[in-house]
Amino acid sequence: MTNLKKILAAFFLFFCVGFLFVSCDDTYKSSIPTAPVSFTCNLSQTPFYHLTATNEFLFVTKYSGGYRVQYRDEVYDANKYNIYLGYGGLVIGNSYYSGYCAFDRCCPVEYNRSTLVEFDATRDGFAVCPVCKTVYDLNNGGIPVQGVGDERLKPYSITQNGEELVIYE
Repeated sequence: MTNLKKILAAFFLFFCVGFLFVSCDDTYKSSIPTAPVSFTCNLSQTPFYHLTATNEFLFVTKYSGGYRVQYRDEVYDANKYNIYLGYGGLVIGNSYYSGYCAFDRCCPVEYNRSTLVEFDATRDGFAVCPVCKTVYDLNNGGIPVQGVGDERLKPYSITQNGEELVIYE
């Protein structure tokens, strides 16, 4: 009887370990292609100081002269090169629920580098695709809450080092 117990215990252990390896893939698979992301901003500088308050978000997009930052209806240009802003640009914010966060601006439904989510004019903390009209909750991981979308905005890693935020893939 002890051999049967050993066999059952070994089988149970093998099954649990195998299940653990299968179920612990925490990598998010987005339909948005992988593109380099490397961006650093200082929270004491304009316009990034807005991010020190919760429920505040900025859009960062590359253009021929460097990059452009949009905060609500304000637009700021910066002449900085050798930055990488993902596939369609960045959404950087300070979420109610998870603190600092970053997403790709490309709408996963439209899957087009030139179709970028915009601020939802009717409510703070939400972004909307101008083409498919999907609304994304930026405070809640960029999940779609209205419209045809069923995939969240592609998340990027973000760390805080003193006054600096570093966004990377």
